[in-house]
Amino acid sequence: MLDGYSTCLVHWIGEAQHSDQGPGLPNSLWLWASLLGVMITAILFLSTISAPEPGRYQPSRAPLAVETRAGLELPREGLRALSYRVTWPKTGGPYPVLVISHGMYGSEDGLLPLTQHWASYGYVVFQPTHDDSLRYADPEMRRAALRGETNNIGSRNQRPKDVSLILDSLGKIEKAVPELKGKIDSKVVGMGGHSFGAWTTQVVAGMKHGLRGTTMSDPRLQAFLAISPHGVQGGITKEGLAAMRGPMMGISGDKDDVRGMEDIKTFRQGAFYAGPKGQQTLVWIKDADHGFGGINGREGANRSRNPKHVQMVQDAGLAWWDAKLKRDAAAEKWLREKEIEKLGGVQLLTR
Repeated sequence: MLDGYSTCLVHWIGEAQHSDQGPGLPNSLWLWASLLGVMITAILFLSTISAPEPGRYQPSRAPLAVETRAGLELPREGLRALSYRVTWPKTGGPYPVLVISHGMYGSEDGLLPLTQHWASYGYVVFQPTHDDSLRYADPEMRRAALRGETNNIGSRNQRPKDVSLILDSLGKIEKAVPELKGKIDSKVVGMGGHSFGAWTTQVVAGMKHGLRGTTMSDPRLQAFLAISPHGVQGGITKEGLAAMRGPMMGISGDKDDVRGMEDIKTFRQGAFYAGPKGQQTLVWIKDADHGFGGINGREGANRSRNPKHVQMVQDAGLAWWDAKLKRDAAAEKWLREKEIEKLGGVQLLTR
């Protein structure tokens, strides 16, 4: 893009170069004039390109086009088939695997603003639809969902098994979806989730829950991301949280509330302070609500909209995966130096 001055300058140089005499300058100066014009034009052009916003995570590679398939199924003995979505980059590979677990009443069609973003930077992302999804709900459960009730927890023991089933079936999935051939690095795997999906993530990371201190961890997972993490409550104790392994990142905020919590901060930061020391990172976003401004996409249509909060979750998550699964030094530095705090309204804590 050229402004009026640089356009006139280039035109003037062109006219002078085609003139027999030029406007009174020796021919030897025309080359210098031409070079000067090119330099000024380049400077003016570059000045029109906005610099990256301070605090944003800037991966060293450009995003890739992605492909996604939904409604795929894996058989489960005695249960309906597990429906899932997979999203992957169209080119290159193999890529690390992410398994992302939705919140209560959600499905594989939620969290797309996150999963498609992360996939575009070099990840194969799986999203199972757990049995508490609204797509399987009877009329009474649908009414309960509309009332905002959060007691749809019958799938709590099956959710971690769904995650393990995905990992058990990677070879089978690659055969069922030929486009995935050569895309999956099954030795590098991370897991994340939102709300009930964060609880699922914590359980798979080793959190003990229930009166018997049940554990359903999967040792194949190497990094964890809990969006709206769970602290001490009901069947979760400090000892149960201490049993989690890391590295674990939690993301939450001041208004990350579900049905009138008395102390949001204590509950949402509980896993950070009780989890194993040296393995915990927490991103705390001022005024972030339970939907983080739209991370659930269409499934979160009833939540407030805040593109900046969505962007923060995208950036923090991608930097986390890059640092912990790809061992990317620039991502580690971005996290270590708390670059995200330059955006304002957000803190990054470690312990």
